[in-house]
Amino acid sequence: GEYSHEKLKNKLKGGRGTYIDVAFDNKIAQLNKQTRVGSAAAYETAKKFIGRYKPNVEFVKITPQWLEKFEDWAINTAGVSKTTLGIYLRALRALFNDAIRNGDIPKSSYPFQSSEKNGYKIPKGEGTKIALSIEQFDKIAKLDLAGSLQRCRDMFLLSFYLGGINFKDLLLLKWRNIANG
Repeated sequence: GEYSHEKLKNKLKGGRGTYIDVAFDNKIAQLNKQTRVGSAAAYETAKKFIGRYKPNVEFVKITPQWLEKFEDWAINTAGVSKTTLGIYLRALRALFNDAIRNGDIPKSSYPFQSSEKNGYKIPKGEGTKIALSIEQFDKIAKLDLAGSLQRCRDMFLLSFYLGGINFKDLLLLKWRNIANG
């Protein structure tokens, strides 16, 4: 294939790029370098959880059957929810996509369901969305709080009043963002 510095580095590592632990570490380092610490922490948590099941696994050893056994262990033995399991598996799927794109593993090793393949399907969460009643919301708005609790409540109310604005976007607002009152 085409030469790239990354491919050469992987070859010099003796094929260690074919292990998910190395891929997790590289992704975590990349995310930290981009100051995406929340995403890096999510990948770190996924790595540790998968490592509890089977540490230092090669990408090619992860098949749809392996993933089904992992799902069974995660839900029935480790006691995680389908939502949490889905978060971990989406991180793993992203690593598979990166490894295939980088030429570290063959495309035929992809174990997940895709438009071309009937592989493993990541479970969807069963979370129930629960909304506050008007009365509950009113009680929160009228709570007599002080200090940081008051500030937290006020940020929650502002987020609600701004149509559910993303919290990071809320924190990045400037006075110049206000138009027409």
